[in-house]
Amino acid sequence: MHDEENIESSGLSHQTRATLLKIVDVIVVVAGVAFAVAALPYKVQELVMLSGVSPNIVQWSYPVALACCIPLVIAGVQAWLIFSAIGRDEAFTAANARRLNIVAAVALAEGIIAAVLAIALYVLYGVLSAGFALLFAAGAVFAILANALSHLTLKAAAIKDENDLTV
Repeated sequence: MHDEENIESSGLSHQTRATLLKIVDVIVVVAGVAFAVAALPYKVQELVMLSGVSPNIVQWSYPVALACCIPLVIAGVQAWLIFSAIGRDEAFTAANARRLNIVAAVALAEGIIAAVLAIALYVLYGVLSAGFALLFAAGAVFAILANALSHLTLKAAAIKDENDLTV
């Protein structure tokens, strides 16, 4: 494809758009992991000091923080693959629809992890966590949106394949 044909109405080529999206993807994943590893243990320490919860809970904060990062990293890898496909002008494909389904599943998993942690904190220590409740809600919303985008991408891929056969 010629560069003139590869430029969209925004003025960005597919490759440029993909590169920018990948940069944002890396920033979000690195920032998310750094925040989880730094903030979760800090919040647990704060919880221990403010509520008199057993200090033994602090030892579990780092493994839990790392476990919370796994879905984020998986979603980041899937996003990278989608952005790579966009760079090749292959946005509407069944492969991208599957990748979006994976993103939906890991977003839901992240929400479930947060819900389980919130319930565990309440049952074991009588502490309500607005942060985990918010993470649960965000995970659910992202799961719904990614699933809807997956469906739309698969439908668009089918229409594109049909049109390619017609031409």
